[in-house]
Amino acid sequence: MKFTLEKTLVFYFFLAAIALVSVLVIFYFDTQKIKSTSDLVEHTQEVLRKSDNVLLDILNIETGSRGYIITGNNFFLEPFNNAITTINRHLSELAILTKDNPHQQLRINSLKKVVEERLVFTKYSIEVRKLNGLEGTEKIIANEKGKILTDKIRNIISDINSEELRLLKQRKQGVEKDIQYFTLVFIALLAVVIIVLITVYVLITTNLKVLKKTEETLYQLNKKLVFQYEEKEKRAAELVIANEELVFQSEEKEKRAAELIITNKELKKTGEELLAVNKELETFTYSVSHDLRAPLRAINGYATILKEDYAEKLDADGVIAIHAIQKNSKKMGELIDDLLAFSRLGRKAVPTSEINMTSLVNSVRQELMIGNSNEIEFKIPELLPAMGQKELIKQVWVNLISNAIKFSKNKSKIRIEIGSYYQNNFVVYSIKDNGAGFDMQYYDKLFGVFQRLHSQEEFEGTGIGLSIVQKIVQRHNGTIWAESKLNEGSCFYFSLPIINF
Repeated sequence: MKFTLEKTLVFYFFLAAIALVSVLVIFYFDTQKIKSTSDLVEHTQEVLRKSDNVLLDILNIETGSRGYIITGNNFFLEPFNNAITTINRHLSELAILTKDNPHQQLRINSLKKVVEERLVFTKYSIEVRKLNGLEGTEKIIANEKGKILTDKIRNIISDINSEELRLLKQRKQGVEKDIQYFTLVFIALLAVVIIVLITVYVLITTNLKVLKKTEETLYQLNKKLVFQYEEKEKRAAELVIANEELVFQSEEKEKRAAELIITNKELKKTGEELLAVNKELETFTYSVSHDLRAPLRAINGYATILKEDYAEKLDADGVIAIHAIQKNSKKMGELIDDLLAFSRLGRKAVPTSEINMTSLVNSVRQELMIGNSNEIEFKIPELLPAMGQKELIKQVWVNLISNAIKFSKNKSKIRIEIGSYYQNNFVVYSIKDNGAGFDMQYYDKLFGVFQRLHSQEEFEGTGIGLSIVQKIVQRHNGTIWAESKLNEGSCFYFSLPIINF
């Protein structure tokens, strides 16, 4: 019996040792997976930062060159020259960060070519402005080549960022699955260890009872009891060692948890820095818009003086030029107003209340019809109420109904239909017209600032109205989208919550 008991105990302790070693190995791999995830997050953030630096350089180049072309003031060339000195370094850093991704390398090579083309075009425009003045750059500005190149750069950078985020998400999902798997195996092995220890305990207890019942001499009984006691002490010592190892593992796990907390704090700090950058960008937009008003008023004032005091001395071309200056000054003023409205949306609080949408839409319709000679057929049924800030939602309806009227002006009879319906916890509103419509392949530009799908000569506008609408709806936790066919009209949809958000 002694020989059989020893062999059984050795077997069970061998199982326990294997299980404990497996637990340690799994814990090690689990830790490596967590570290790998942290490295991936940091790498992706670095790529996003570098790509944002490139885009910021392009915006500085565009802003500086545009300011110089418009005003001729060398002050505006300072951000342009600074961006010229840093953009190549930022592109090289971005290429190094993505050198293990051939697809990203292709995108970065394309980005370098477009950036070089944008720099050549900008330098050429500046030289033409220096040599020929503002009039010499009108044709260069009119062909919108600079805008097209800038849009290409934005799209390439957007593709680079999307690819990095997609790879990060894919890798995170794989790591999460591995961690779940390792956790299940860890629990299973730990259960095996516990079962083995319980089995050993049961075996020892059972054999002690058997030994007490044997009919042997006191000497033999004492000898066996001493032997069993010594064996028990050895097993207890082994259990103490195993417990110390488990305590050590627990301490290591707590250290890893503390490291993760530090990492989360760093991520939070990065998020706060990004919010600060966004706030600075809003402040910059607001400041630039205000600073543009003074020279704009001066331009308009001098044009008015020329028209009133020197009209008889000017030929027909001169009068046309003065009208063009006044018209463009007015357009620039509207653009500044829209920029200011757009920048303020990022700072406004949104107190909400229930809105009688039927009453609000009818009041907007009546205001827009004052002085409008077009024949317009409105179809407005009873609309569902929703939660929102009334003045902001009124601006949404003003912009959407104004667009519906404007882009339908070439129709003999304008038809505008407005409706609403429930969808989950939101009310969806629609406004449909029979106007010019647009090509859905350019849908991704629809809500961008200064993005236009029709020429200025065909339909006037600043290109900010739909951007303002989108920002207001998003501030209300809603969504806006559109459907359209060219020359057959458009239908815009936006959703608002039915309860306070």
